[in-house]
Amino acid sequence: MFPQNVIKIAKTLKNAGFDAYVVGGAVRDTVLCKLPHDYDIATNATPAQVKELFDRTIDTGIEHGTVTAMFGKEGYEITTYRCDGKYSDGRHPDSVSFVDTIEDDLSRRDFTMNAMAIDPVTEELVDPFGGETDLHMGVIRTVGNAEDRFKEDALRMMRAARFKAQFGFTIEHRTYDAMTDMHGLISGLSKERIHEELNKTLQGRFADIGIKAMELTGILREISPELSEMFYCGQETPWHYENVGSHSLSVLMNAKEKGGSLNVLWAALLHDMGKPEAKVIKEDGSCHFHNHAAHSGKLAYNLLRELKFSNAEIDRIVKLVEYHDTVYADIKDVRTFVAAHDKDFLDELYILQLADAMAHTPRYAEEAVAEKEAFRKDILTVIRDKTAIRIKDLKIDGSDLKELGYEEGIEIGLELEKLWKLCIEDPSLNDEKTLYDLAEKDLKDEERDER
Repeated sequence: MFPQNVIKIAKTLKNAGFDAYVVGGAVRDTVLCKLPHDYDIATNATPAQVKELFDRTIDTGIEHGTVTAMFGKEGYEITTYRCDGKYSDGRHPDSVSFVDTIEDDLSRRDFTMNAMAIDPVTEELVDPFGGETDLHMGVIRTVGNAEDRFKEDALRMMRAARFKAQFGFTIEHRTYDAMTDMHGLISGLSKERIHEELNKTLQGRFADIGIKAMELTGILREISPELSEMFYCGQETPWHYENVGSHSLSVLMNAKEKGGSLNVLWAALLHDMGKPEAKVIKEDGSCHFHNHAAHSGKLAYNLLRELKFSNAEIDRIVKLVEYHDTVYADIKDVRTFVAAHDKDFLDELYILQLADAMAHTPRYAEEAVAEKEAFRKDILTVIRDKTAIRIKDLKIDGSDLKELGYEEGIEIGLELEKLWKLCIEDPSLNDEKTLYDLAEKDLKDEERDER
């Protein structure tokens, strides 16, 4: 059932007179017949005793009882049974104290499905809170009193929604009610922790219902009022049948189906974020969302900055949001567009645009998909034929213009840009002699005008 290194660790501890149990997500995955990604071991041995038993250890969290035993490049966390003191900051216990039994250790954990342990040698399951039953029934339930668990660490509310996104489970009603009553505690969490939990939620198989659970309990509004507002903004147009929030979740799930990257999933969630702000209701009761992509890009930028995304991630996601509705029919415009963006971006944009088109009203979805497919076909044609000219791809450069007599700096830059635009219009002009002749003519014309 478990890797040899895990069994070796357990036998080493047990031969020295101590307990050894696999705990946490590895147990949950094992009960669900899934392959765990990592293995954590709990024991009644103290950190000092653990360090004596293994040749190579790292003090990864020794103040909380955790030592990592190394086997080659593989590390396994071994933690002494403990109970936590008060959580003054709503995140970390002020103190920890070691306890004698695995049952006492499991009692401090967040949800019943994470409060099980398995002896990797005997394969005995220890399940004092009914986690196995909850797993098989598809129920997310806190260990003990939900309010107490969420006061200890408010991130557990987001974790409940994330597990819903991951497994499609139901959140037990007392746990759900506590999330609804206590969602205000989310505002005290670090932005980095919120960012990480949202990433995991978006990558879940049932990401849409995980995000919806955050909205219904008030958690999403604590994270971003603008995101929450999407679920209260109707779309009175023939092209949409869902409110903005529900439509965005449909786009998210379509993007997942098409293999979209994490950046694409974020863009799918945020692509219409600016619609509530841009919405204008016309006299006939219908509405339009003028320039909503730009509004969405601005709001997405602010949220991603607040959530501590990297500059590269922000740039990519915001660009996807801003261009999610963009198509060009004129091949010259397509060449300009392709020249301005890398292939990875164009691939991600295609998935986002296709996912958005698929989420239109069924009557118009086929037409919308066809439009995006035609744009994609033109992009691929331009890439295949190498007709997208970038300034760096011109057959002459600044040094050639300098030899002709152009002054360094702005004058050379302006001429290169002019030649680039001509090549976008007609790629056949990107020839060294042709460009040299055009640049020479421009210089002579400029000198004549000055005279």
